[in-house]
Amino acid sequence: MDTVSAQQNPAKEAVFKMPKDRDVFFKNYCYTGTSYLQLQRSGAYRRIGREHMFVEEIDHGAWVQGSAGEITLFSQEHKYPGDPETNPFHITPFAYRGTVFLLWKDSETPVNRDLTEIKKTIDARTGSRQAAYVYVAIDRKTFENESGRTQDFIFHPELNKRDGQK
Repeated sequence: MDTVSAQQNPAKEAVFKMPKDRDVFFKNYCYTGTSYLQLQRSGAYRRIGREHMFVEEIDHGAWVQGSAGEITLFSQEHKYPGDPETNPFHITPFAYRGTVFLLWKDSETPVNRDLTEIKKTIDARTGSRQAAYVYVAIDRKTFENESGRTQDFIFHPELNKRDGQK
């Protein structure tokens, strides 16, 4: 199996160590758009943005996980003005109620930077519904099936039947 799995501990979240023997994938579902993060075992990463009209790589670089669990993303796309060095992003993977997710320290939306809000979002989801606005671990097959095609229209589903789709 290619997915990352969390130990069941419903009472508390725990920092999650990334496996070193395979790529790990995350999905941030935001209804009309979705972002994907691929942490490659080679130490490279890439972020893909997916919306109704396009799919594109929005960031790439290198990543490393420290001994305390925090991951630093060294972006090749986002740099401070006048600074030739890469702009690092910091994330910590956590496991909570069987879900592995990312807590962002200095990027993304306010929900992605607030551990309490992320846990509320995970607690509030029903059935197999994706936790919205939170980067959660997905398997390789889901990543490959979704990250290469445009997102379906939610509010005008009739537009989804266009040139070779469905």
